[in-house]
Amino acid sequence: MKKLAVFLAMVLIVAACSDDKKNPVNNDPQSTTKNYLPMKSGSFWIYDTYDLDMQNQVNPETKQIDSVVAGEKSIYLEKEATKLKQFVDGELNANYHFYTEEKSIFAESNYILPLNSGFGLPIDKITNQWVKIADFDGTNWDVLSYQFADESISMPQLPSGIKLNADYKVTAARSAGNVAIPYGDTNLDAVEITLSHTVTGSISYLLFSFPITFTITQKLYFAKDIGIVKVITQSQKININLGVAGSQTIDVPGHQKTLTNYKLQ
Repeated sequence: MKKLAVFLAMVLIVAACSDDKKNPVNNDPQSTTKNYLPMKSGSFWIYDTYDLDMQNQVNPETKQIDSVVAGEKSIYLEKEATKLKQFVDGELNANYHFYTEEKSIFAESNYILPLNSGFGLPIDKITNQWVKIADFDGTNWDVLSYQFADESISMPQLPSGIKLNADYKVTAARSAGNVAIPYGDTNLDAVEITLSHTVTGSISYLLFSFPITFTITQKLYFAKDIGIVKVITQSQKININLGVAGSQTIDVPGHQKTLTNYKLQ
């Protein structure tokens, strides 16, 4: 009940400060990366979140309200970082840490890895570490790599006892131009970062081994003087060729969250 009261208090503050939607955007080209993710303690952002169907359309029945609150700075994984507390419908759901450096934004890898749990990757094997999720000076860069070696996995429509041997790699690309993201009765000018989660290798069952390759695409949108204004993980069909046993198609539904209000300190 206390968590819900805190969440409702944030909503009331936002309603009272609705003029913040019209906060001027700093277009100074010399502005620092911090402008793309302002994290002063007490700042918060509210999002509408939805699951996406296999055509990447919003399922309105899945709506939830997410809120993110910036905490104090502390030393985390040997870096001075800010904790962002994530609430889902008023209940604390997760804590993620971020820091900025020159023209880049870094997040702990757990921030992006949970997106892959839906299709059976044993992500708990990957050590939490700092990864670069945004580079406002770069075009393409490597984010994370890991090799799954004879790991047990569980995937829908497939029998138990399957082993995975594959390279898992996350790469990033920054869009050449900015993207307009709807926000209330206006649009926000945002930088689009695309994270590609690619798995290349094989799955084995008993004495048989079958190739597997797929990519899950995630997009992050950063608006100057606001922060993250939209996140999309696109739906994906994973096709697995099982030889004489035929093939299986696994549906991995997507997810979307879009900023509806915010308050910066």
